[in-house]
Amino acid sequence: IMEFPLAHYNQNTDITDVDGDGVADTLEFIDPGLEVLIDNNNLVHCWAGRMRVLDTDPFAAFGYFPDTDGLYYWNESFQGAMPAILTSAVDLDNDGVISIHPFIATYEKSLSGMPSAGVDAANNIYLVYSSIKENTSSGSVPDMSYRNTYAMVSPDGGNSWTPPVNVFDSDFDEVVYPAIAGNVSSDMHIIVQIDGYPGHSFNGPQPVGPNDIYYLN
Repeated sequence: IMEFPLAHYNQNTDITDVDGDGVADTLEFIDPGLEVLIDNNNLVHCWAGRMRVLDTDPFAAFGYFPDTDGLYYWNESFQGAMPAILTSAVDLDNDGVISIHPFIATYEKSLSGMPSAGVDAANNIYLVYSSIKENTSSGSVPDMSYRNTYAMVSPDGGNSWTPPVNVFDSDFDEVVYPAIAGNVSSDMHIIVQIDGYPGHSFNGPQPVGPNDIYYLN
């Protein structure tokens, strides 16, 4: 449904040169956070974060642009059409700009990503995802913006969606890795990881410390 622009690409021997001019090109693709849901009518729905990548050195790993935003969506009714951007970071102050700190916590994900989806008996589609929250500050060095978790619902098989709703609204908590129960009942059952500092400690810059798993209903 969305093929990488370079066939048989090998990051250890190739650069991201699409037009063959010997100069590496920035490519639009997806991040590693994927979700697939089959609804009650056996229609397949897919989500993934938007990402831009660039490989200028055939002997080194490719780079990515962590300030890339957008959550792709596709379902089988699209047929031959490419995935479309369903949502992105919310412009809370309505100034036309998403105001965040230039240093972005490392997840190797889009600013709007980590999707998880479920469906109820009436075939309503429920989506949760994590997105950067503008005008927030970790107050640390480097200063970073927080991410919160949002939910959207489609009552018509993915043709239309409700506006995003912040399910754990906080200016001082990192609310990431959401997972929703695949079979939704009268409530949405969601788990998220929450802690007081953006990012994680595996590749920085978050110091090693406790992270809590929250259950949200």
